[in-house]
Amino acid sequence: MRFDVVLAATLLAAHAAHAAQAQGREIRCDYAQRIECAASSCTAAAIEGRYLLLPNADALVRATAAAKDAGSLPAIKVCEARGCTPIPVRAVSAGAFLNIAQDGGAHFVKVAMRDIPSSRRGQPGIRRGAFVEVAAQFLSTVTHVGSCPALVP
Repeated sequence: MRFDVVLAATLLAAHAAHAAQAQGREIRCDYAQRIECAASSCTAAAIEGRYLLLPNADALVRATAAAKDAGSLPAIKVCEARGCTPIPVRAVSAGAFLNIAQDGGAHFVKVAMRDIPSSRRGQPGIRRGAFVEVAAQFLSTVTHVGSCPALVP
């Protein structure tokens, strides 16, 4: 296959992905680790195909600001093999982070909006798009960490 054809196809696909994000389409954010905690202990758990679907960061913040009531808030989707569950949220930028909190619930996502160098020598910093998600389920918590750089413009 010719290089110029491959390059053109690659550029077209990248442009289409960027245009989809600009139009408010959802971005898939994959988990890298899952930790389940109860009063007695915390244990690593299998991710088992779970992931998040989120509008891009700017769209989430704009939609939160434009919401007139709880019914018009933006939503994120928590997904598993059986499907996705929409969760109405409020999103605000706070310094280097985007904070996404379930409206009236116990689900929270925090995303790095930019690279943050480590203040400790030899320790890795935080990369743009890295996130932590914490959800209370009954009297336990489930924490996921992952990366979603496409979420951040």
